[in-house]
Amino acid sequence: MFSKLDANSGFWQIELEPESSKLTTFITPYGRYMFNRLPFGISSAPELFQKRISEILRGCDGVVGLIDDVLVYGRSDEEHHQRLMKVLERLKKEGVTLNHN
Repeated sequence: MFSKLDANSGFWQIELEPESSKLTTFITPYGRYMFNRLPFGISSAPELFQKRISEILRGCDGVVGLIDDVLVYGRSDEEHHQRLMKVLERLKKEGVTLNHN
């Protein structure tokens, strides 16, 4: 048995350090802006998000994190349920929100 969880706008959930935020500055006719959260389109974004998810899920059995998707599996309903609850608790504790569908 397995479940697939999907992080809601995954990259946006990663807050940038102030120095990194400065590197995302862009100019418009209305002024200068910079990202405070990890934007889509930056070449290192997938790697940074993967690193964060891996840190959060470290030590959880029966879990595979691939960018913004998390697979939780178990040999029985009970094992799967226990693992799923542990993963959901960790994600909640770290402020990672999931899509509802």
